[in-house]
Amino acid sequence: MQWSIYSVMHVAVVLQGSATLSMAFAGNRFVTSMLQGLNGESGIVECGFVRSDETDAKYFSTPLLLGVKTPVSCS
Repeated sequence: MQWSIYSVMHVAVVLQGSATLSMAFAGNRFVTSMLQGLNGESGIVECGFVRSDETDAKYFSTPLLLGVKTPVSCS
């Protein structure tokens, strides 16, 4: 455990940042939620960048309901 904490801190210092760790955490959280949805758990909602007509931006962060069949936009 101590070694893994040291490794994470070392990566944060060497790569200068919390941004790298934040992206890794977000990716892990999304994949974990996606796997929960694929395993049949219901009510799993995570945000993802999807093509959208809501704004002038082509892609927009949107809540997604993750499930067995496919992610479905919640908005």
